[in-house]
Amino acid sequence: MTAKVWRDQYLSWAVYLLALTAATPVFSADALPQSAASGLSVEDFFRRPTIGDVVLSPSGKYAAMGSAQGVESRIDFIDVATTKAVATFRLGRGDFVYRMVWINDKTLVWESGESGGAFGSGAGNGDVGIIRVNREEADSIISGFHLLGRVKARSNTVVGVNGKEIYQYDVDSRRLKKITTTPFQADRFLADHAGTIRVIGGLDGGEYVVSVYEPRKDKWRVLQRLPRAGRQFFPLAMGDDGHSMYVSSNLDSPLLALQRVDLDGGSTETLYQSEQADFRSVLFDRDHPVGVFGYTPYPAYHFFDKDSETTRRYEAMRSTFPNATVVLGSTSEDGRFSVAGVETDRSPLTYYLYDNQLQTVVKLLSSRPWIDAAQMAQREAFVMRARDGLELHGYLTLPRGVPDQHLPMVVLPHGGPIGIHEIWTFDQEAQFLAYHGYAVLQLNFRGSGGYGREFEQLGFRHWGTTMQDDLTDATNWAIQEGLADRKRICIYGASYGAYAALMGAVREPTLYRCAIGYAGVYDLELDRKLSDTASTEAGLNYLDAVLGTDPSDLAERSPATHAAQIKIPLLLAHGEEDRRTPPENYGALAANLAHAGISFESILKKGEGHGFQNEANVFELYTRMLDFLDRNTRAEPAAPVRNTSR
Repeated sequence: MTAKVWRDQYLSWAVYLLALTAATPVFSADALPQSAASGLSVEDFFRRPTIGDVVLSPSGKYAAMGSAQGVESRIDFIDVATTKAVATFRLGRGDFVYRMVWINDKTLVWESGESGGAFGSGAGNGDVGIIRVNREEADSIISGFHLLGRVKARSNTVVGVNGKEIYQYDVDSRRLKKITTTPFQADRFLADHAGTIRVIGGLDGGEYVVSVYEPRKDKWRVLQRLPRAGRQFFPLAMGDDGHSMYVSSNLDSPLLALQRVDLDGGSTETLYQSEQADFRSVLFDRDHPVGVFGYTPYPAYHFFDKDSETTRRYEAMRSTFPNATVVLGSTSEDGRFSVAGVETDRSPLTYYLYDNQLQTVVKLLSSRPWIDAAQMAQREAFVMRARDGLELHGYLTLPRGVPDQHLPMVVLPHGGPIGIHEIWTFDQEAQFLAYHGYAVLQLNFRGSGGYGREFEQLGFRHWGTTMQDDLTDATNWAIQEGLADRKRICIYGASYGAYAALMGAVREPTLYRCAIGYAGVYDLELDRKLSDTASTEAGLNYLDAVLGTDPSDLAERSPATHAAQIKIPLLLAHGEEDRRTPPENYGALAANLAHAGISFESILKKGEGHGFQNEANVFELYTRMLDFLDRNTRAEPAAPVRNTSR
């Protein structure tokens, strides 16, 4: 197999970060191990970020900062001029800030959400509140109102959905008014300049549907009806003419395209399409697309309107933060102020305020201010070919201060798996493992997103077969390149990644020295019946498409079926309230291991969902994980430990 590893221009970023921060000096090679030299703990890597989203008020005077998901969440109001907090509103335990919409400089509307676990994408729970900046309590609460946003700028109303009915809520009068009834529950809408909702998107039965409202006929017309898996047609913004919209779509080609679509059923114009990989987001100047952003494999920007204000803002920020991922978010209504998120492989997400008038950049807040970029490892892209010739991309995170040769390695398959992909970002798990001396290999195996519809669909019904072969081939590639010590390799993953870790233990009994599964799928037929994904028609259609429906085939591709073949030490972790990969998965695997007389280590936690959220449980998990890896990547692995379930 051939390989190409990019190590080039991103080396300069480490030097640049050192100039930006008063950082702890870089440790030399003879100062290793780093854990002893610098004292970074498990808690430093896995404590919650300080903030989640940041949204500017209309004038840019205040910024609302929603905290990340956690046991207790809050919204902090920051005076942008001083970067000091002026008020704090605390949500209840178990909630997080799902969406925030400013009405004016003194009034914010928010919706809380529930995640279902650390790996949950989160969803709004329909509880919407109004906060006045000068008062630290909710002014009013609406239930059963899923917040969609504002129809028009400088309006005191917000739009929300309850079932198939879309409502407008007047913040001043506290009046709720039904706007329209839709043929299905919308989770996405576009409005024209008059404030009329013209486009909606949402699930209708087992399909994702995009419909267009025809004012003259006062009816909704289906524009696209899509199966959930594989194909995409996503409304982004209305066109200036009020009769067209911009969409990201892969209906006409394998890779995503940015298109302008005529709402009256006429022409479709392709504005941009990459030849390498799917773009990750479209960059807008108000409602006009000016460029796209993606990873190929490092942050890449393509601007097709080079004279727009948004393009100039990006160019200014990227010149200030070269070789970093820069994403402009909330912007004041007059266009003067913008919030910019800046991140690298070694530096966690930090928010800055960009002043377009003064051409200045002011730091607002870092999501993980206790992390010193100088102590983190570099994330390097690689490309290799699988046994059938398919080109595969991934990232290596290598420990600092030691030669990149014959390292102990952890193979870390991502969750999902369909449509999810590894990118060049700050990855706390990879950094944690690299910090403790492990090379970390993360592969975009077939079925991953980012490389087009056809690459993604190669993973359909190939869990445990060709998808697993890709991980095996990447592991062998790292051995052949001299990066990994073949006697000191373990595999660890969460959710689907846990499935892949256990299938790796089943199919490759001599390749890995240990395996760790966290919140994993271990019995495909059981999971297909019990997972919350299967609780809706759309979810069940998705599982049928990506997993298949034949019980004997699902059993053959399940780790629990082949538990007796596992010959290496195992560590299994699971939450007892996990609805995505129910704990029955753990139970099925554990029972079959016990029946075969195979011991294993485990961590079971009450009250935890799909991934642990209680910080004490998170810290315990990674402390035990590191100990487990260290014991099993010695020259002679330790004997398996008896089940120590908690």
